[in-house]
Amino acid sequence: MLIKTPVYADEYGAPKVSVYKQSEDGTFRKTVSEPFRALGDNIAGIGLARGELLSPMYDRQPRQWHTPTILCDNCRPMSFYHFIRTQLASNKFFVCAKPIYGGQIRKFTIHELKLKNSVSQRKITMFKDKLAEAIDLWAIESHQGENHYSTNHKPL
Repeated sequence: MLIKTPVYADEYGAPKVSVYKQSEDGTFRKTVSEPFRALGDNIAGIGLARGELLSPMYDRQPRQWHTPTILCDNCRPMSFYHFIRTQLASNKFFVCAKPIYGGQIRKFTIHELKLKNSVSQRKITMFKDKLAEAIDLWAIESHQGENHYSTNHKPL
């Protein structure tokens, strides 16, 4: 199953989050979507790397899901959509880091998106909604093959 993932880049001192889409060959390509364009002033940056996102075509372990795998430093491997849903439920936003090399992108490092201290609850809700919409978090296709986690899939 192909996914979309938010990717952070610091371009000329301004934070920018773009959406990358997985292609059929397992690599990721940039799209024109920028879900936080209007909310960019509220982004303080990203934290240290917490793990990596690995395309299923390049994952050497058999998995129960068909989406890319999140390999965290402090948790068990899990599907991309399951990881993002659980983190959004606790108001944590995770993004991938834009790689510095060119060529085909098969994996990303994953980081927590840091918001400024002055961000209101309303803006946090807007971040949640924009992220979920940009990566199709609640699409029917994203639930295929992941029913072993939960049967209660409700939007945040």
